[in-house]
Amino acid sequence: MIASKIVTLDYGEGGLKTQEFIFQEILKRFNNPILAKLDDGSVIDIHHKKFVITTDSFIVDPPIFPGGNIGKLAVTGTVNDLVACGSKPIYLTLSLIIPEGFSFSNLEIILDSLNETAKLSNIIIVCGDTKVVPQRDSSVLCVNTTGLGEPINKNDYSTHNAKPGDKIIITGEVANHSLAILSIREGLGFENKIFSDCSNLDDLILPLLKRFDKINCLRDPTRGGLLGVLFDIIENSKVNAIINFGKIPVQKEVNFGCEMLGLDPLSLVNEGKMVIVVNKEQADDVLIELKKNIKAEKAAIIGEIQETRNVDLPQLILKKDEKNLLLKRPTGRTIPRLC
Repeated sequence: MIASKIVTLDYGEGGLKTQEFIFQEILKRFNNPILAKLDDGSVIDIHHKKFVITTDSFIVDPPIFPGGNIGKLAVTGTVNDLVACGSKPIYLTLSLIIPEGFSFSNLEIILDSLNETAKLSNIIIVCGDTKVVPQRDSSVLCVNTTGLGEPINKNDYSTHNAKPGDKIIITGEVANHSLAILSIREGLGFENKIFSDCSNLDDLILPLLKRFDKINCLRDPTRGGLLGVLFDIIENSKVNAIINFGKIPVQKEVNFGCEMLGLDPLSLVNEGKMVIVVNKEQADDVLIELKKNIKAEKAAIIGEIQETRNVDLPQLILKKDEKNLLLKRPTGRTIPRLC
């Protein structure tokens, strides 16, 4: 049982506190083979036909930001979770919890954007719910979505499948989403230079999965950022990983903003990137194919999976300035909610 008598923001930030809550409170009660994989979506069987299902809730302040808004974000986040499970998005549910007094014109902007983003991936919104709550209970808009997709093949892209020798690819620059929002909150003045990367990735990733048969893991680095995803992979696959800091693409303005705020770009939220773990035989070809798409022009091989001597304590190592640094998963909340 978690010792604390109250819920703190740390439990929702994707770090150790989130892991603690999931294992001690969620899996303790609801554990089953499907849920226990702890991927961003689950493969389910309905009358002997496979589908992928995922759900997410989004709270962003401000709800409209450079490069997007909470409506666009809700679709891209759900689409990318389905894509990370190797499935083509088909249907989406939409539920809104709207604070009393919320700007109706902003709500229209958000809903129009949500609709346009869904159409980009030919997704049909099939059901939903709307609630309005008094301002004393909430001052922010909450959007909840559930997505249903159909697997494009029989391969498993779970975080449990990384193997020693595999290469790690990131499809572009990290931390743009976080810095786009923080620039407004903190008055950094980067609004015309840094934009959220929120984008549907089905057109980028699904063709790769049809062409390359040695892609072992997929995960979009949202909460917890790139480091959070890598920790999930090494812990679930029981392997080590080493990444090269100099190979990780970061926009110069993003890097400068992180230095100003004392933040690590590797642990910040991304909403239009994918981490790909692929057999070394196909890694270079996957990278070449990625770079043909404008969404992945800055894609890079940033590291590799290695064997571990202790499966109960896998290690994530960062190579930086000719030193090997042993990393630890963040404990909890470092910045206000970004997704």
